[in-house]
Amino acid sequence: MNVIVIINPTAGSGSDHSLLDGVLDCIAPIVKGVVTTEKAGDAEKATVDAVLNDRGIDVILVAGGDGTVNEVVNGLYLASTSGKVLPLVGVIPVGTQNVFAREIGYVGLQPEEWFATLTERDTQWVDVGVAGSKCFTLMAGFGFDAAVVSGVQPNIKSTLGPGAYAVSFLKTLPHLKSFDMLIEMDGKFLRSDVYLMVIANASSYAIHQMRLAPFASIDDGWLDVCIFSRAGARHFSFLGQLFAMVFRRHLKDPSVSYYRAKTVKVQSSESVACQIDGDMFGSTPIDIRILPSFLGVIKPHTR
Repeated sequence: MNVIVIINPTAGSGSDHSLLDGVLDCIAPIVKGVVTTEKAGDAEKATVDAVLNDRGIDVILVAGGDGTVNEVVNGLYLASTSGKVLPLVGVIPVGTQNVFAREIGYVGLQPEEWFATLTERDTQWVDVGVAGSKCFTLMAGFGFDAAVVSGVQPNIKSTLGPGAYAVSFLKTLPHLKSFDMLIEMDGKFLRSDVYLMVIANASSYAIHQMRLAPFASIDDGWLDVCIFSRAGARHFSFLGQLFAMVFRRHLKDPSVSYYRAKTVKVQSSESVACQIDGDMFGSTPIDIRILPSFLGVIKPHTR
């Protein structure tokens, strides 16, 4: 058993690494290497290197948040064309949101439970979405969703953590607008005036307790598409939609629609920004597909 640990020292503001230190102490006998990232893209490069240079790595253990996990998954996606066996992945949840880690069950796992988790290698095979040439584990978001992500300032995020998204939300709301979008899902077309659209691989959104796509599952082979459309001349309807989402009642709103598809093609009359897994990624048009059972994730072993 050979494990490489990829650490993002700025994840979760980089303040409390007691969990990480405890895990590293417990798994020291099986750690073959530790990579500490310095800038965006380093985790992806380290992952590609681990696979292509025949380093005999069985597991890549990610110490970071959803953005770092996204980089590692994209590194595996790039390396998959080599035909080499891909390592399994585990996540030490030291990021801001840790949505993916919560989906798998890593949050709450104690340092002393990690050695058994890694050595037993009980594996869950999960799907990833592919937007253009880039993968996501959680979601691709368009419209208001992407505008909020774009407005998050790194210095505020390092200070407030998840609160930085609330600050950006409040700053973005006065500039709310809808977009004329044409969405093709498995060959069927839908045109709508859209405030927000999320193409989800996982059910959680922004925080674990908020289930924007309640029927989504990371291992069901489907993308879940949730569309918040404009209803009427004023923007008050969108605020009602968001309020309903907090209480998991948004799907009862007739202006919120929900679909499932294997492929989704998004076009718009004007450019609409897109975010994937909490980082900005281009704009429309974008083609998205599901890649079933691509990622092997180590299942947590608890006492």
